[in-house]
Amino acid sequence: IHPFVQIKKLYSSCMNTTAIELDRLKTIKSIIKGLGGWPVIEGQRWNQTKFDWIQSVYKFRKAGYSLDYFLAFTVAVDYRNTTKRVIQIDQAILSLAKELFSKGLENDVVRAYYNYMVDIAVMFGANRLTAKTQLKKALEFEMKLSNVTMSMEDRRNYSLLYNPISVCDLQDMFPSIRWLEYLNSALNIPNVQIQETDIVIVSVPSYISELEKLINSTSKRLRQSNM
Repeated sequence: IHPFVQIKKLYSSCMNTTAIELDRLKTIKSIIKGLGGWPVIEGQRWNQTKFDWIQSVYKFRKAGYSLDYFLAFTVAVDYRNTTKRVIQIDQAILSLAKELFSKGLENDVVRAYYNYMVDIAVMFGANRLTAKTQLKKALEFEMKLSNVTMSMEDRRNYSLLYNPISVCDLQDMFPSIRWLEYLNSALNIPNVQIQETDIVIVSVPSYISELEKLINSTSKRLRQSNM
């Protein structure tokens, strides 16, 4: 669930009567602020020096929200040894199907999705022109992310998705992500700490490689807009 979808849910759950409308909107904005803010509605007030996407993952996880914006994180039964549970790291869960994103804004669904993003931002106080410009960039980022994901057809081959690796080796392979910190932030279970020697299942290693490149070439403002 991306920011505008989560915001819409929060908004809909609160807006029961006109009399409390402004107060509820203020409350939701406060929640967004606590999760790191949304640059498109904060404008120049959004402070990128304080942004760290792994810390944002921790905030979202602690608040009970989805954290699958860049990487999907699950704890599941090991299908090769059903007596064990394993941590799985997978590609992001995107708002639209890969096949739709590939068509770009020429596609009616993608265009409606983009317009929805803009409408939500405007509802929360963003300038419409600014929202259209910034959220188009956010959409383009999500399209790029979609482009490096494994297709649904290939994902039917479960053996391709089973790639066990230690956290230590994961760090060596993909050094730009602080894996131990990320995994423990995502797990967030008291008195349980993932260690460097622990084994995790990486579903699509090539996706992580491409994700690294995307994150490293993307501004902090745009990263936060996609969380």
